[in-house]
Amino acid sequence: MFSKKKCENCKEKVGNGYNFCPYCRAPLNGDNGEDWGMLGKTDFEEERNESPGLLGGISEKILGKMLNSAAKMLEKEIQRGMNEQKNSPSAFGTNIRLMVNGKEVDLNGNRNPVQKKENLEKLNLPQTSAKKFAGLPKADPKTSIRRFSDRVIYEINMPGVKSIEDISITQLESSIEVKALGKNKVYQKIIPINFPIRDYNFSERKLILELDSRD
Repeated sequence: MFSKKKCENCKEKVGNGYNFCPYCRAPLNGDNGEDWGMLGKTDFEEERNESPGLLGGISEKILGKMLNSAAKMLEKEIQRGMNEQKNSPSAFGTNIRLMVNGKEVDLNGNRNPVQKKENLEKLNLPQTSAKKFAGLPKADPKTSIRRFSDRVIYEINMPGVKSIEDISITQLESSIEVKALGKNKVYQKIIPINFPIRDYNFSERKLILELDSRD
């Protein structure tokens, strides 16, 4: 016969293989009242060991791909809005300009909009010699985008980039090209938006671009 032990709570006889009483679920063998689950202590330990694997499944690499995918979707949405604005009937309407003392006045109420645009274009963008990037493999940096009513913020992660002197930002006709010298590689990002660059900043291995999305 198999040896048995008695439950101190309900006084029923229980086999030695149990960690808890099958009648009243009281803990056995001095387990200090800790609930070990439906199958006993072994079941709890297996679940505890599996938990890190489940959380580890959402790795940094997968999370980075999700963020990049979301950024690309937002870029397409912004491009779609720009194309719709260009093709709207107002784009083909009569363009009336009022000049006062040689300066254009916006009939919608904004003062000197042309001068405001010129000020944005005078921003000195960092430029780095192309020789620094020659022969190095290219990498697509992790990017996040935030859109506001009057601007779009790009945050580009560039681990390994030491300073703004290793970064080149070029405003093209229909896009913005960003290159940066990292450790044994070159980060390259093409932003498919032709908004003027209002400001930029590089700190903690992250480049922040502020684009002006006002009409």
